Amino acid sequence: MPICLKQRNIFKCLLLAILGLLICNILSQIFIGYIDVSQESGLSIIKKAFDFNTEHNIPTLFSFLLLFSVGCLSVFISSLEKTTYSRRWLLMGLFFYFLAVDEILRIHEHLNVPMRNLFDTSGVFYFAWVIPYSIIILLLGIYFYKFLLSLPVRTKVLFGLSLVVFVSGAIGIELLEGQQAEDYGMDNTTFFILYTIEESLEMIGSSIFCFALLDYISKTYKEVNLVFNSK
Repeated sequence: MPICLKQRNIFKCLLLAILGLLICNILSQIFIGYIDVSQESGLSIIKKAFDFNTEHNIPTLFSFLLLFSVGCLSVFISSLEKTTYSRRWLLMGLFFYFLAVDEILRIHEHLNVPMRNLFDTSGVFYFAWVIPYSIIILLLGIYFYKFLLSLPVRTKVLFGLSLVVFVSGAIGIELLEGQQAEDYGMDNTTFFILYTIEESLEMIGSSIFCFALLDYISKTYKEVNLVFNSK
């Protein structure tokens, strides 16, 4: 029996997954806050498994797969595109591949110390990696400007919305985290709230972008049908 995957249903599943991860992240923090546990205990392992600010856990894997999927969809569109903008789609896909790898390897965090020493940053720029990444995003925005204008209105709106949501978390909330970390450290409720909001916005922004790409494919390339058959 063929199973048709609709972009709206995929988007809903992504949002439900994000909600589930968010609840687990919050509950793990609440339980650990009231229970004295050792680093090797089962509860500590559960906390690390769902904590949005911990590396190599379930939320990190979800974000990686989400960003990687967006990259794959962009590259797929570049193979279908017959206009001069096919290279733009390809570059977009490669950029999301980089973001996916960065999510796993935390490349941006390794830039904090050298950037902080180079620019003598503090306060909101305590996490100094935001400086080079903001410049990269600005340059990409300039490079993709005409390309984005050529897209259908619906796609432009969805791309714009996803960009605002994602950057608000990745850069905007990160600036607030920098001030909080420098003034009060990272082991406090306020910092937990900030990084929870940050990671949630990043995942929601990526999900909107994924939906936008699937929506663009379904409306632009009528000959493309993604159907799974059980036979």
